[in-house]
Amino acid sequence: MRLDRTQIAIRERSSGELFDLSLQLMAAYLRPLAITMALGAVPLTVLNYFLIGWMANVDPLYDFPLRYVWSMGLLLFIEAPLASVFATAWLGAAVFDQEPRVRQIVGEVWRLLPRILFVQVVMRGPLLAWLFLGGMALSRDRDMMRPVVEVLLLGAVAFVAGLMRAARPYMNEIVLLERNPLRSSDSRQPSIGRRSSLLHEPAGSDLLGRWLASALIAVLLFGSVYGGILFLVGVFSNSWDQSPLLVQWLFSLSFWTVATYFTVVRFLSYLDLRIRQEGWEVDIAIRAQAAELQQTL
Repeated sequence: MRLDRTQIAIRERSSGELFDLSLQLMAAYLRPLAITMALGAVPLTVLNYFLIGWMANVDPLYDFPLRYVWSMGLLLFIEAPLASVFATAWLGAAVFDQEPRVRQIVGEVWRLLPRILFVQVVMRGPLLAWLFLGGMALSRDRDMMRPVVEVLLLGAVAFVAGLMRAARPYMNEIVLLERNPLRSSDSRQPSIGRRSSLLHEPAGSDLLGRWLASALIAVLLFGSVYGGILFLVGVFSNSWDQSPLLVQWLFSLSFWTVATYFTVVRFLSYLDLRIRQEGWEVDIAIRAQAAELQQTL
């Protein structure tokens, strides 16, 4: 691995440049990004089907599965960082390696699985959401729990998860790329919580602005993807009815497509933040020169 031979130029970028570069990278590496994102998204999609798939069982002639769309939208929002762990690990390897292997990425994620589960499942909402919805799915009277679980509890979990991600968005990168431990007494290798504070707190206002811009673009992009696919399905099938089955797979597919793009955006934003705060590009250049001198000696 050559630290001075990166797939993208390591330099500061504006928000507009980050969004544009993310689109270019997604187009250039669509296949590996789709595979690694699917490794996280497909199991979660199957789990979500068992949790709330029953909500989509309505008559399409008389009703739209709004209940399903509401719950699935919040659930996917809560799960998005967890689904992107394989794609994030691949991006971290791809910066310095032209062709990182998917098997290698899976192995790296597996070794860090306890940290990932604690940070992204226990601390950031998915576990609570699964317990809420799982309890409702097993309940005999599902409608009785609807106002509490779907509006108050699930909405509250999604709201808190959104606040945490706005303030500290780069937890995947800290866990997967920097590989900080959950606990540490060594000042040279801070814990995940300490490293998160050091990285995020100095750039709090800038992170909030980028999160708001990303949220707005994500909503618009999701509507475009969903509407575009729905239009193509209508043209080729000559049917414009949104059946429960169509809504189920199209809603998740559109969301994960947008989530893949914003996984790239988040990764590039993480690199940009480290460059601005820590002079990371200088550190990489020095380490590359040191490695080259060591080889010659």
